[in-house]
Amino acid sequence: MKQSRKGVYWKASVQRYDMSYLRRIAQSRDELCTGKDIRKGFYTFYTEERGKRRYIRSVHFTERVIQKSFCTHALAPHLIRTLIYDNGASVANKGIHFSIKRMKVHLMRHYRKHGRDGYVLLIDFSNYFGNIEHKPLIDQYRRAFGEDKRLLWLASLFVTAFGDKSLGLGSETSQISAIAYVNEIDHYALEVLRIVYAH
Repeated sequence: MKQSRKGVYWKASVQRYDMSYLRRIAQSRDELCTGKDIRKGFYTFYTEERGKRRYIRSVHFTERVIQKSFCTHALAPHLIRTLIYDNGASVANKGIHFSIKRMKVHLMRHYRKHGRDGYVLLIDFSNYFGNIEHKPLIDQYRRAFGEDKRLLWLASLFVTAFGDKSLGLGSETSQISAIAYVNEIDHYALEVLRIVYAH
């Protein structure tokens, strides 16, 4: 709960939750243990980011607390360990500085081997979050969680809340899932195509 309220403690809904957080956490635990659907819908709004208008679907704080715990203790540990080394997105102790450093390493290695003969291929997915298919993502969850049906159930709840397709911006589970979604492409490029400077 304390992690979840960082940056949003100014909101009245967060302060109300905080006044009786032990009772609310116990209630969320009971609901999860009995298999109750803990989703409460979204707060929706638009925001401008780098010149693009983005549709945000933000979860209620009660669900945000559950998602934070789920991501910290289950989703991230299971999915992030499968990422290639150079993928530093949303990975603890990596981030933007790690990615810049690795890009410099790749450019230096390429220059030593090939000189100025080469190019950079930049790939950007159109409406990436909006085009994520749920079935392949849930299959990834199934492989990651193995026999733990409770984790698979909870992960699937967070995904299917967005409808038949897509992941919403504004949800921590969406962020981690979106990073892992193209993981097989990263591994294919690195291990099969031998594109060793993939970043």
